[in-house]
Amino acid sequence: MLFRHKFYCSALLLTLFLGSCSQPPKVEIDNTGYNNIPVSLQNLDTSPLSGKTVLLDPGHGGFFRGVVGLNGLSESDTNLGVALYLRGLLEWADCKVYLTRSIDRDFLCPADSSLAKDLAARVAMIDSLSPDVFISLHHNSNASLDRQKNETQTFYPIGRTGADLELARSIHKQLTSRLGIKPAKILPGNFFVLRNSSVPSVLGEPSMLSNPDVENKLVKSAKLELEAQAYFLGLLDYFAGGSPSWSGPQTVATQIGSSTKMTWNFTDLIPDSQPDFSTLSLTFNNRPVMPAIAADLSSISYLPPKTLAPGKYSLKVSAANRLGRSTPDFISTYEVIDLPKKLKIEIVKIDTRPEYLVQWECIGISSMPCLTDEPVILMESIELNSTVQNYGSFITTDLPDLKATLNDLDFQVEISSTTLPSTFNWLTVTPADIRVFSRSTGNTFCNSIAIDSTHWLESAGYLPATTDSTTALEMIPLIPSTKDLTVVIDPAGGSGNNQGAGPQGTTGAELNLDIANRVANALQKHGATVHILRTGTEMPLAAQKILETNNVDADLFISITRTSSMTLRHHHNSIGGELFATHYSAFAAPLDSVIVTPAYDYLLRQTPCPAVIIGLPSVKDAASEIVLLDSVYSQDQAAAIISAVIGFATGSDQAIDTFSPLDIEGCDSSDQVLVDGYLPWIPGQLCGVPNLQQNHTLEIHKGDQHKLIAFDKTVQ
Repeated sequence: MLFRHKFYCSALLLTLFLGSCSQPPKVEIDNTGYNNIPVSLQNLDTSPLSGKTVLLDPGHGGFFRGVVGLNGLSESDTNLGVALYLRGLLEWADCKVYLTRSIDRDFLCPADSSLAKDLAARVAMIDSLSPDVFISLHHNSNASLDRQKNETQTFYPIGRTGADLELARSIHKQLTSRLGIKPAKILPGNFFVLRNSSVPSVLGEPSMLSNPDVENKLVKSAKLELEAQAYFLGLLDYFAGGSPSWSGPQTVATQIGSSTKMTWNFTDLIPDSQPDFSTLSLTFNNRPVMPAIAADLSSISYLPPKTLAPGKYSLKVSAANRLGRSTPDFISTYEVIDLPKKLKIEIVKIDTRPEYLVQWECIGISSMPCLTDEPVILMESIELNSTVQNYGSFITTDLPDLKATLNDLDFQVEISSTTLPSTFNWLTVTPADIRVFSRSTGNTFCNSIAIDSTHWLESAGYLPATTDSTTALEMIPLIPSTKDLTVVIDPAGGSGNNQGAGPQGTTGAELNLDIANRVANALQKHGATVHILRTGTEMPLAAQKILETNNVDADLFISITRTSSMTLRHHHNSIGGELFATHYSAFAAPLDSVIVTPAYDYLLRQTPCPAVIIGLPSVKDAASEIVLLDSVYSQDQAAAIISAVIGFATGSDQAIDTFSPLDIEGCDSSDQVLVDGYLPWIPGQLCGVPNLQQNHTLEIHKGDQHKLIAFDKTVQ
């Protein structure tokens, strides 16, 4: 018994000892930073900064307070405080310094109180001053308002490396060294001031003002000075590597069939500096080309081919000097101009009517439609000068003597004429930008289908319409018109990221692409411009997605991904994202409730337009795979997104009324109904159709039979 008692006591003590070893007391790590003090810079060699021009942008100000700390300290005041200290340091180093603002102000006016107006005013200063570098000073927060989180982030313009990235590295190194905050990241950024800056640029977020401990330190002037010193030392490090740059023509124009040599000169303030030609990059429309290098190594030149089609081509040259400092990208435009060769004129007449339809098209040397700088003059009295000058039409009862001139010079005129039987008719179309004539055998100006001896006219963004040989046709625009709307759709997944897979091999990535294609097809018929970021299994990087969104000047970005339930995330400050979420939640309600959350995803934060990430149900098992592959379910999911885009385009935060084609005779037994010329509806769908106007057009398909009916919602 004694032995057993001693064993139990020893075991208990050992357990207690091991337990205390495996669970040490939790130690809180202070990640506030700012523990250093400003240092003396008196003996520092600041000559690399002498003569440089720096534009400082204290972010926010006036109406735009930015982050506001728990105790009331605003980001706008903090940014300005750092900027004023930094200005003093740079001026002491014989630097020319400008500030976008030196007081608490914004750049709004009574006519425009948008954030875009404020940011554009800051970018305008870059364009007018042409500084050597642009630094935008900020302090950060996080979407969840985690008061313990702190991080240093330094952003450079997305898609631009070279000088921009080197500037970011120089500044980031000093911020992390002087402030001592971890984690610390250098990131590509798509903020307005970065993507629109024409000089090497950085946007700094040294710390998170949402952290109360950080806020308590930033109320002290010494900490603002410490941060300013970090920026100052970063700029000094950057300019110590030299200031290499290229100079050359911004634009060169040449006529088709000829070629003009372009030359760029290399300069640097460091004596006898030369480019490191192993780093030289010259691209022609984003494709690498080989330039000729001058004997003294001071310039390069390139002769584009003579066989280029008419249009504008972009050239970009960059390199680093022998110290490794990169030049800013120098971008030139090479324009090949086509010359008009002939004017094709077609005269069409109906044998029982007095009018003539005259339609023309200007053809260039390249045998392609030619956009001319000067209008074509017909008979020196009728100016063929539409918005796009290479084609047009008009109706006249007095057929002119068709002589065409361009710049007072005669050129070839090709005239043809056609007389049509009286079964054809003129189509009077409103608005006038829709081409105005159709034939049952095909036509020059519009997409028309002849059914049951009538003309069936469809045009993107308008209700379909029919006419017979005795009636005129009026095209009614859809409401709201999305003809000027550009949408980017990102079907998540691809390249090994299958977004989940079912027992039969169905992947979330392919489901995302199917939904994206359904949405794109419908929106394009509605008149919108749609860009899908992948068409196969390839998966673009996040930075590529953002750059493409920039390139097409998108109005809306939609990412479709797979989650456990239906969700929608938008940037926590995005009014457009909230607007889309309101409409999407309403339209998708028959399918399931949508969990809407503000978020801080990289895509949401960096896209230049309202952006949303839509999470659709994942492939979990065999049963869910069957549901997700069903065409009715897929079309329901697509219809909810399509309708939300239409709701977003209205600009109204009120839920849009809907109706179901199921209520219309013949729709329930059809194969498919095309609503208002753009939205497919399959019998069995739960989601309704947007009811934005009184009249609707339903195109009912059953087998090879098509029926087009007008539907007045107010009669129901």
